[in-house]
Amino acid sequence: MGYNSRWSLVYQKIRKDFGFPIDGDKLAAKVLDKIIETKKSPPITLLKRKINNKNVTIFGAGPDLENILKEKKFPNKTLLAADGATTALIQHNILPDIIVTDLDGKIEDQVEANSRGS
Repeated sequence: MGYNSRWSLVYQKIRKDFGFPIDGDKLAAKVLDKIIETKKSPPITLLKRKINNKNVTIFGAGPDLENILKEKKFPNKTLLAADGATTALIQHNILPDIIVTDLDGKIEDQVEANSRGS
C-alpha cells in the first residue's frame, strides 16, 4: 500500500472520528488553497513583530468568552483570536490583531475581520 492509500485511510478515519462532513472539509481545503495561492497570509516576520516581547491575550471560543468580553478591557495588548472566538470578538466590536484558524469557524466573520485589518 502506497503513501497516498495509507494517508487516505488515516484521513477518512480522522474525518469520521471528528464528524467532519466531506463537503465541508473539501470547502475548507479550497478556501485554504485560495488564501495560499493569493498570498494573503502575512509573512512570519510580521507575526513575530506583533507578538515578540508584547502582552498577548489569546481568545478561544470557551463557555466564558461572552462574559469575559463584557467585563474586561484589553488596552495595549496584542489580541489573538483562535478560530470561532473571532465571531464573539467582532460582535463586541473588538478587532483581533491576529486570527489563527483551521477554517471550521464562521469564515465570513474571519474574512470581515481580515478586511478590517486582522
